[in-house]
Amino acid sequence: MERGHEAEGAGAVPVAALLAGKVAAYGRVVAVVASRTITPAALAAVLAADEAV
Repeated sequence: MERGHEAEGAGAVPVAALLAGKVAAYGRVVAVVASRTITPAALAAVLAADEAV
């Protein structure tokens, strides 16, 4: 897998909340996206299964 960012759903919640306007953000905002407990193979399987639905 190429270098980049990947996060499980729970790890992406801070960014998703900001992008959806669910939280007020003033000034400089930092969202910590922490998670790397999913293997690239497992992530690929989940994404493939999601496309099949």
